[in-house]
Amino acid sequence: MTTLLTSPSHEGATEQGTYFVSNYPPYGAWSRQGARDAIAGLDLEPDPGRKLGLYVHIPFCRKRCSFCYFKVYTGKNSQDISNYIEAIAQEARLLAERRAIAGRSPEFLYVGGGTPSYLGEAHVRELIKALEPLTGGAAPPAFTFECEPGTISRGKLEALQELGVTRLSFGVEHMNDEMLAANGRAHSRKQVLSTFALAREVGFAQINVDLLAGLAGETDDQWTQCVEDTLALEPDSVTIYQLELPPNTVFARDGEVEPSRFADWPTKRRWLREAFARMQASGFTLTSAYTAVRDVERARFAYRDHVWRGDDLLALGVSAFSHISGRHHQNEKHIEGYQTRVSRGELPVSRGHALSDTERLVRELVLGLKHGSLDLRELEARHSAPLPDESARALEALEGRGVLSRDQTTLRVTEEGLLEIDRWLPLLFDPIYRRGI
Repeated sequence: MTTLLTSPSHEGATEQGTYFVSNYPPYGAWSRQGARDAIAGLDLEPDPGRKLGLYVHIPFCRKRCSFCYFKVYTGKNSQDISNYIEAIAQEARLLAERRAIAGRSPEFLYVGGGTPSYLGEAHVRELIKALEPLTGGAAPPAFTFECEPGTISRGKLEALQELGVTRLSFGVEHMNDEMLAANGRAHSRKQVLSTFALAREVGFAQINVDLLAGLAGETDDQWTQCVEDTLALEPDSVTIYQLELPPNTVFARDGEVEPSRFADWPTKRRWLREAFARMQASGFTLTSAYTAVRDVERARFAYRDHVWRGDDLLALGVSAFSHISGRHHQNEKHIEGYQTRVSRGELPVSRGHALSDTERLVRELVLGLKHGSLDLRELEARHSAPLPDESARALEALEGRGVLSRDQTTLRVTEEGLLEIDRWLPLLFDPIYRRGI
């Protein structure tokens, strides 16, 4: 099967298309037949060298942001949310019986969305209880919960802490009210300041702030001030993504993708470079192409590190993506279909892909380079297949371009290469997945 990448040029204007590399092989290679293979993989003996983690997708939001390309629903009421959590509970019970999952203790839990903090305190408690067939009733050692600043209260924060959340991730995106409103965000700068302070007061010791460089209408001065205002919060980590315009965003759907509205790729990369330089000058350390942390010993992001290493990820909820026993699968992408299938006692898998060992190696190479360095000898030792010739040639080409360097065992991405790592990673793909680069 050939794919399916829809990549903008990354040289000039920000055009409609997908930039961020989140998985391999790309989603367009997944199929209905692959779904059957993935379900069969749930009955394989787990690899003792691979840890297990959980992801839960909460698809509810107060409003849909103009740049959002995730599966979200707005206007849902309390009963709708309860029905969805019951579906999660049913899915958890079904999964807990499978051989690849039974008896394993998850190393991490990540609740993302959507807006998980859209849930009220009672719903949050219902959700954690729904996961008990997989967690045994104990919170995993690393537990991240995503928050939108306008949906936070003291009671909700206290409940999250009681339930074992170790890391909050605030979807701030920008600190300027004009930028927030122009890009469809529901919260305000004032809410960011008040809820961040409240989270500290309640006692959360690890708080991440997400920013998005290149929002519609953004200027140099606005970005610079956003970085300064973010540092003033004293977060434990800051994660910065560059705006992209996949076809399912509101901007693309409404035809609002004129190049003049958005910073071009060189500008976004410059803003990212300047932001990380400012953070490093303030004592932060880069731990990936997107994240700077204040204290590398304390500010851990287990979800990212385990997934990029190739550990098992079991994802629950509508449209959620899993990787178990070397097989990808995605759940039904519409909430009605998802809830109907689990209510019938069926796993709600809609498509999947069984990776060859070579594909597993390339996946870990692609994702691992996002850290900025990778032990190639250790990577190859985890797999029976060698590094494929086309990936080896691509690494040589990237070294020639100054994107990375290497010694006998380690690949190191240069500072400039890290700023545009998602531009280069598809070159490592098997040629059948590279059409459109």
